[in-house]
Amino acid sequence: MAGQNNFNDETRVRALRALHLLDTPAEERFDRFTRLAAAAFDVPIALISLVDERRQWFKSRHGLDACETPRSIAFCSHAVALDSQLVVPDARLDTRFQDNPLVTGGPCVRFYAGHPIHSVDGQPIGTLCVIDTAPRAFDAGAQRMLRDLAAMVHDEINRHVLVAARDGAQAALADLNAHLEARVLERTRQLNEKNELLLREIRHREAVELSLRHNKQRVRNIIETSMAAFVGVDADGQITEWNPAAQKLFGWTQAEALGNDMEALIIPPRMRSAHASGMARFLATGEAKICNQRVELPALTRDGGERIVEMSINSFEVDGKVFLAAFMQDVSERVAAQHALRDKERLLDAILESVDVGVIACDAAGRITLVNRAARKLHGAQASADAEPAVTAAQTVLPEARTPLRRALAGEVVANMSLQVQVPDARSRMVLASGRPMKGSAGELLGAVLGLKDVTELAESRTRILENEERLRTIADHVPAMIAYIGTDLRYQFANQRYADWLGLDPAAMVGRTVEQALGPAFLEERHASLVACMAGRTSEAESEVRHAGHVRLIRSTYIPHVRDGEVRGGYVFSTDATAARQHERQLHGLAHTDHLTGLPNRRAYEERLVQAIDRAHRNGSPLALVYLDVDHFKQINDTLGHAAGDIVLREFGQRLAATVRVTDAVARLAGDEFVIVLEQVHSALECESIGRKLLDAIRPIFFVDGRILPVTTSIGIAWSARPDKRGLAEGADRALYGAKAAGRDTACVETVGGDETLSGEGKQE
Repeated sequence: MAGQNNFNDETRVRALRALHLLDTPAEERFDRFTRLAAAAFDVPIALISLVDERRQWFKSRHGLDACETPRSIAFCSHAVALDSQLVVPDARLDTRFQDNPLVTGGPCVRFYAGHPIHSVDGQPIGTLCVIDTAPRAFDAGAQRMLRDLAAMVHDEINRHVLVAARDGAQAALADLNAHLEARVLERTRQLNEKNELLLREIRHREAVELSLRHNKQRVRNIIETSMAAFVGVDADGQITEWNPAAQKLFGWTQAEALGNDMEALIIPPRMRSAHASGMARFLATGEAKICNQRVELPALTRDGGERIVEMSINSFEVDGKVFLAAFMQDVSERVAAQHALRDKERLLDAILESVDVGVIACDAAGRITLVNRAARKLHGAQASADAEPAVTAAQTVLPEARTPLRRALAGEVVANMSLQVQVPDARSRMVLASGRPMKGSAGELLGAVLGLKDVTELAESRTRILENEERLRTIADHVPAMIAYIGTDLRYQFANQRYADWLGLDPAAMVGRTVEQALGPAFLEERHASLVACMAGRTSEAESEVRHAGHVRLIRSTYIPHVRDGEVRGGYVFSTDATAARQHERQLHGLAHTDHLTGLPNRRAYEERLVQAIDRAHRNGSPLALVYLDVDHFKQINDTLGHAAGDIVLREFGQRLAATVRVTDAVARLAGDEFVIVLEQVHSALECESIGRKLLDAIRPIFFVDGRILPVTTSIGIAWSARPDKRGLAEGADRALYGAKAAGRDTACVETVGGDETLSGEGKQE
């Protein structure tokens, strides 16, 4: 609750210390926030600061060696006191900080921005802050980002509080039987101590009375040596007797007390009026309410304090004069202990009434002494703890002699005994019972205590979970995919039956083994990057080929992180057989990049190869050549012999081209009778001329078409460039091709792209 008005530093520091974070080692879960803050705001220093009563201590620090600074010079102390975001654009211009040692000396703070971090109850315990050694502005967006990061740190700091509360509740349940036993034992011990004290006091008083009957001197000796304070008072309220124990109790010496008014000396001012009235009534009637009985009253001491004294007052006469004598014992500690014990008993009673564990206790005779709310509810009982509880043979499925409370009373320790309890007018409940006998300090049996935990819903939930797991296992085993779950330690926690079908692995044997142990180092190496990404919280994919029983499969796996409360707990693996899809993909790719008539690459494939060749030429600094070819007079062939004959010519033409060039050169059909060749590692235009002649020689031998001898020639345009680009090569080859046709066809022309020279190859051959 930022900006709270009622700032109490003691309360705030208590809240901080309750988190148990001060002076703990560095933790990655906090360090990631300071690294993120330093990167997000581009600052050299980022801190998670916790401010106690005298210092600021850094739970996480980025860019700073010191682990703490005095609170008196801490910027973060101001942010905590304000309980709101503090931004200091330039500390040298801020009167609060311009003389601060952190500004005038190392680390030379100039800019500071810090946002408070709160405990669960809203107390500002520290800040997330960023620091720069140069002044800077901090706009609204940056302030909002800092506030969001501080909220994330707040969640991380207080996460363990809820976990600790849950663990504490579980521990309280586990220790409940021990607390009950300790409570009974403590009560018994207190009773024994009181009885022993009473017996000692009785014996002491009897000895005093006997001594008084014998002689006054003996009485005097007893009074003087008594452990109890003895005060004698005459009818006027003047002190006549004051033994050493009284001096020790009240602080006044015997000389100071004798002859003084008792009311002014030891009676608290608020009680003096009642004391005066009581003395007047006693002198008038001879009767006093507090005579001849033991009472507890406050008494005043010399230092102005008060003690609770237990006193016995008696009146007697000496020579016709009335006197009062009081034996007093300081019972302040006993009274305080009694009050503390009653408070603890009330607290324990409240705990017993609030916990969900049923508790029943009985004495040594088997009489019920305690039945808490949960036990009454469990058995449908409305009676008080004085009535017999519902743990009887008629309400459990066990014989009476075997009920857990009877067994505990017989001296047996019962641990998590399962039984059914039939609640009247309701369905039976499944209960876990734990009990033990209660014994005194001397080993005597005091009774027994029983704890009952209703696990009906838990048992039903476990049954439903097992049924759901069985259904999910059946579904997973019949899904056409491998499904697994891997923990952050890369160990399998689940694998379906498909692992046996596709890889020959036993899914049950995989559980508990690492990926490397189950599938081998090679498989782990292929999937390692995907596994690392998954455990870092990112969905990833991987592909690999696996062989089993002579069958090769392409397995495509998706790794999906399992995140709970912002923390990666493991990863789900979903693997499918992509073999058919990959084959179909390859077929589609081939159809899309192959000329259906000649079997050569088509225009699309050619364009891809040309771009790749130009990239390689640029990387290697090598030249490149592009060849355009046309079948001479191809239209005449189609018109006179038909398109079928033309197709035969085109197929043969393409085959001769492919057989003439290197396997690294790319031959493709663009359309109709247009062909193209990409020539790599051609080092000169003269080499292109030689290639042109070879191509002409490869095409000139006669073609056999449907039993006919058909002469076929080609026109060739070659563009060569030392610094190739796609457009320049295409335009150069096109110009060279037109040059070859203009020269009478059946010839090759070479053009150097980027130069002025155009080289012509041979003309028509004989």
